[in-house]
Amino acid sequence: MNTMRKLTRDDASYLTRLAEEISRTSGDNSVLDTVYDLIAQATVLPEGERDKEYVELNDLVTYVVEETGVRQIVTLVEPREADPRSARISILTPVGLALIGTRIGECSEVVLPSGNTQTIRVLAAEPQWLPAA
Repeated sequence: MNTMRKLTRDDASYLTRLAEEISRTSGDNSVLDTVYDLIAQATVLPEGERDKEYVELNDLVTYVVEETGVRQIVTLVEPREADPRSARISILTPVGLALIGTRIGECSEVVLPSGNTQTIRVLAAEPQWLPAA
């Protein structure tokens, strides 16, 4: 499944910095490749521009697992802010990578650690903080 994605300039820059850090520290090629592919295939918006129809970092996201019908509500956050007990998931988790930049109403594929995949559909995305004035 090839999901059309849009990223804010800030989200694309942040993902690039994370990928560079991963390449220097952990060498986890599966995450690294996924992040670079995501950035390369996404439309990156001009500086300061947003498209509220697409999932961004720090959004409260409602999605459904298509195969099971299970709905989840999570906040997509930086890795250091992740807390699964509070439904705050890292942008670098399989679900986080599937959500970032996906259009509301569209499906994306989650590659699970087992190698299996699940399809998720984004139902809603709402920012959880206001940008600086």
